[in-house]
Amino acid sequence: MMTQASPLTIQTFCLGQWQTNCYVLSVGRSCWIVDAGFDPEPMLDAIQQRGLKLEKVVLTHAHLDHIAGLHAVRRRYPDVPILIHADEQEFLTDTRLNLSAAFVQPVVALTPSPNPDPPNLRESSRRMSRKGFLDEEASQSRTDRCPAASGGC
Repeated sequence: MMTQASPLTIQTFCLGQWQTNCYVLSVGRSCWIVDAGFDPEPMLDAIQQRGLKLEKVVLTHAHLDHIAGLHAVRRRYPDVPILIHADEQEFLTDTRLNLSAAFVQPVVALTPSPNPDPPNLRESSRRMSRKGFLDEEASQSRTDRCPAASGGC
């Protein structure tokens, strides 16, 4: 008897006053967060309400509107790995690089998990896709609008 992989679900959240696009990608009970913007509580509450297990946080880049919620994520999930491209790792602790120096409350995020280089992330994605987590044919392009149908905005 063949078992069918669970479908990939992508839930979009427009977080904080900047309405930063952030996502919860899930298959079955496993999920990843993609970016953690300002005020991530609605996204974190949705993970909890759906009974999901947060496996990773993946950061597309380290500007303040995509990292400002990392402390809130760590408060709820202290051991979750945070992955970012090695070229932007320094941005997480440098307020000038992450563009938060000019704000009243600069953002100094957390240190990412060990080995955040892209080959590890790609290999992890391949492993998860074989388990049905990621659709290998899915586009990696960014959209700057929150789809109303997703219920995230």
